[in-house]
Amino acid sequence: MDITQSFLIGDSWTDIEAAEKTGIKAFKINKNESILSICNEIITPNKH
Repeated sequence: MDITQSFLIGDSWTDIEAAEKTGIKAFKINKNESILSICNEIITPNKH
């Protein structure tokens, strides 16, 4: 797994913190929120 190309999208601060401790870029969303805007941010060059 290439950690520089790995991302986590989650609604739990515990998951976000755990991902960031391992070097994975994490995005926090609200429960039942669409992940579309985060996905667009991930795939847009020079955004992360």
